[in-house]
Amino acid sequence: MRRLIVVLGLALAISVGAPGSVEDVHAGENYVCWYVEVVDPFSGKLVPGMRCRIDGTIHEPGFPGEGPVEVPMVYDLGFVDGNECYYRRSGPASGWVVRGRNGTLLNFWWDTGNGFIGDAWIDQCTKEPVPGQPPITLVYGVLDNYEFVEPTPDVVPDGIGLTGARTYIYVDPPDPFFDQLNSPVGPGFIDIEIRVVAVEIDWGDDAISTIPESQFGLFAPHPDGEVGHPWETKDVYTLGVDYEWLARWRVNGGPWQIIDIPNTEWETPYQVDEVVGRRSG
Repeated sequence: MRRLIVVLGLALAISVGAPGSVEDVHAGENYVCWYVEVVDPFSGKLVPGMRCRIDGTIHEPGFPGEGPVEVPMVYDLGFVDGNECYYRRSGPASGWVVRGRNGTLLNFWWDTGNGFIGDAWIDQCTKEPVPGQPPITLVYGVLDNYEFVEPTPDVVPDGIGLTGARTYIYVDPPDPFFDQLNSPVGPGFIDIEIRVVAVEIDWGDDAISTIPESQFGLFAPHPDGEVGHPWETKDVYTLGVDYEWLARWRVNGGPWQIIDIPNTEWETPYQVDEVVGRRSG
């Protein structure tokens, strides 16, 4: 089992309302404009733009490139105090961002990156304070307990190949794994998916075969398998087989967040002999 140390940047996905003017952004004594990264629901890309009010310091609203520095906001990490929702922000300084107050919607501004400016919102708070751990910590727990297995291929012929003939490899990648956890903050679920998305075979003679998940049906025990390689020269080669993994997660059906998982590997020396004809008589 592989233990994982991963770092993930998270972003907050928001809804888009009607266009308006920047002067309509709410201001108040307990919150201040700030830039964050958000996911454009149309393109799926990270864009700067949403403003928040923080720590009682007042900044005038502006467009990206003006005013305070850009700061990413961690998605869905927060608590509710009466009618005020709070979300922790990341960056060089700690703090809490007020997202709604007095049972009303608190509007912020968002630049989609294509010239359209719209207002964004979240619903008013209705819950009591709920302390919670970041959702990613639950994801790490699942990944830490999942066994990222190494390939265990069958090689035919086993041990010795022949020039002019083909050697076949058969592997049986694990089935995709799915899990769903309760979100640690607020209602909702965390979806987790782990799967092998490709098998890479290094034949040792500069030839590499990459079999995507959609073609795993080509792997079959001898004599039905179709993943093979012909040999031209007598030698001892190093056969290598890698599983390429995909691990991803999301909160409440939002954008998938990818976690980098190293390949798991197998290799062995493989001798190839030359077929030599012998004259009779």
